[in-house]
Amino acid sequence: MNINIDNFNLDFYLYMNDNIDNEKIKNKESAYQDYLKNKENRIVDYDKKILENFNSIIYLLCNKDLRKLNIQNADFAKYHYIKYGKKENRISSLNEVKKILKDFNWIEYVYLNKKLLHKLNNEKDCIIHYLLHGIRKNKPFKSDKNICTEFNWVVYVNYYYDLNFMKTKEKAFEHYINVGIDENRSEWICLHNILQNIDEEEYKKHNPDLKSFSKSELINHWLKKDNEERILITKNNNIDINKEFCIAISVYSDKNTPKERLYASYKCLNYLFLTVQTCKIYIIIDGNIIDEHFEFIKKLKSFYKNCILYKNKKNYGISITKNICLKILNDNTDLKYFCLLDDDIFIKNNFIDYSIDIIENNDIPILTNFNKGLPYFENQLDHKYLIKSNFFFGNILVFSKKYFDIFGYFREFPYRWGEEHQEFTKRYLRNSNYENITIDFRNYLNDEYIVGNVSTLHLHSCIVDHEKVKLNQEKYNEYIKIHEYVDFDFSKYEVEEIK
Repeated sequence: MNINIDNFNLDFYLYMNDNIDNEKIKNKESAYQDYLKNKENRIVDYDKKILENFNSIIYLLCNKDLRKLNIQNADFAKYHYIKYGKKENRISSLNEVKKILKDFNWIEYVYLNKKLLHKLNNEKDCIIHYLLHGIRKNKPFKSDKNICTEFNWVVYVNYYYDLNFMKTKEKAFEHYINVGIDENRSEWICLHNILQNIDEEEYKKHNPDLKSFSKSELINHWLKKDNEERILITKNNNIDINKEFCIAISVYSDKNTPKERLYASYKCLNYLFLTVQTCKIYIIIDGNIIDEHFEFIKKLKSFYKNCILYKNKKNYGISITKNICLKILNDNTDLKYFCLLDDDIFIKNNFIDYSIDIIENNDIPILTNFNKGLPYFENQLDHKYLIKSNFFFGNILVFSKKYFDIFGYFREFPYRWGEEHQEFTKRYLRNSNYENITIDFRNYLNDEYIVGNVSTLHLHSCIVDHEKVKLNQEKYNEYIKIHEYVDFDFSKYEVEEIK
């Protein structure tokens, strides 16, 4: 660096050079003249890399002895570090403090000290506040809540439909601190972590209109425009597939399928494959499907190695298609656990280990969801995840091969929709210790979407003839008295694998 009188730092010069005559140097000009005469023996500059991570406030707060040395401002803290602190390995940066405060989460600190909400809005300021005031006043920074370490407001407000109206980071963060954490809104954190693994290069290759977007812009665009049916591609090179657990999903759509129900299918499948990449997922199309829907599913198959696609030659209805699902799953020689999913439920977390643990710890014949709109009873059994309810939802069913070999397939009903899941579930649970016991999957899935103020909970993918549903109800009353293995003749039905 070329030193001249204009960029000559008097304080730095006097502090760094112990071999000068302070009585002769009265001002900047005399100091500069001293430098010109003694260039080889004077320090006037330093390597800027030394201060790359240096924080003067942290340096002063973490090195209390500096006060005795009269080091009391940012400049002299910097000079001291250059001259002595670096060699002495003194704490001087945010990262060094973070290694000491391993459990410190600045967002959790704000949550526990809400008066700081509009004063502090980043990690550095919160750590400095804790060093300056928190330790002395014994302010808490740990809770029993599941709290994010990085707040992405776009993920947060798009994940929860009731927050879609929020348009700024400030409003979203305020809601999260004051309301969201106490409401246990933590599922979005799992999605946020998955999205950070986006394969930018591959995603841009399939979406050239987004080639100028940054990583965060790609993620935010995908979240805000999820009705465009784009499939987010993540880096998934080292995923171990659990061969013992397989999922099967039946899909149907036609010209009468409500647009909200169709959108729910796109979103459910999109999030399912993002969230659950550790097992095979079979999609079985029940004969009819609109072109746009079919193309979307074929794209899913091309992007995800764990996606296997089949299509019925005709529309056989729910019970037959579920049986086709079960037959295909059962052909996996290593399979121990079956999972049947509907294509319109929102998967929030990977539920595989959760489901296996419940089955193994309780020897329960089948795990099923419960209807939140009808009476159910929590905290009445040994485990919180067991819910008393007479009202089963068939949108997720998980059971072991042990009980499949005992109770078998779905019964065939005269009409294509109605009562299949009720009969199947009750047959598995009857005479067990778990009659009228369902499972709490609320941390893992949502039963519905809200699309344009329309709930998808009871929307059907086809037109339902409720007079014909009565035929199924009559048959159900007959079947429910029979408690025996149900077989299935797969050879009667034509199914092709879509390569």
